[in-house]
Amino acid sequence: MKKTVLILFFISINFCAFAQQPAVEVTYKVDLLETEVSEVLKDIYKIAYENVKFIEFKLLGSTNESIFYREKLLTNDAEKGADIALTILGAKGKYFTNFQKGLVYEDLPAFGERFVIEHVIISGWQLKKEKKRIGKYECFKATTTYVVNNSKGRFEFPVVAWYTPEINLPFGPKNYSGLPGLILELQEKDRVFYADKIMLGNLDNDQLQLIVPPKGKKPISQEEFDAIGAKIAKEQFGGR
Repeated sequence: MKKTVLILFFISINFCAFAQQPAVEVTYKVDLLETEVSEVLKDIYKIAYENVKFIEFKLLGSTNESIFYREKLLTNDAEKGADIALTILGAKGKYFTNFQKGLVYEDLPAFGERFVIEHVIISGWQLKKEKKRIGKYECFKATTTYVVNNSKGRFEFPVVAWYTPEINLPFGPKNYSGLPGLILELQEKDRVFYADKIMLGNLDNDQLQLIVPPKGKKPISQEEFDAIGAKIAKEQFGGR
């Protein structure tokens, strides 16, 4: 009887440790897959391919909130190359996620200004039975779509995420979250974000102070931001 109680006691401790997992710090890196581009974009993509390997992103997640942002590089020259790569990656902004409100706020520099774009947390994930190991974690596949609206129309691209229920936190890169486990790998178009370092446990005060919503700008919708971009493109390039 004592042996049975002792076994149940240790199972209870292990379960609680898994269930709580109060916070996580993840360093993500990114690969830019080679793809066919127009002659106009070839030089830009060449710079992006050369610089993407130096880019790292940080995810800090605690309880119901997270922040995803890019780590600054040390030199101005490196920053210039990284800025071009980030434009191609579509990852120039910071992403603050609040699960209680069901919202993501993207703090984005664009068109010489700063915008705060409000997104609804993705709820259309399709959970698959496929699984694979990433490092020491068993991961499961989930899919959704990535929508682009521009002057040429509306386009949908597949998104594939690999998440691990072993880390019971619903965070992920950019505005991708809401899965039953931490996203360790995510492919969006020709970009693959992958977890390079994972630290579980409490965050320090400096890190917690970073997990705050953007201030100083009224949030706008993605549709409003797309309309601003279309207007600027029409004014500058005649919509071409």
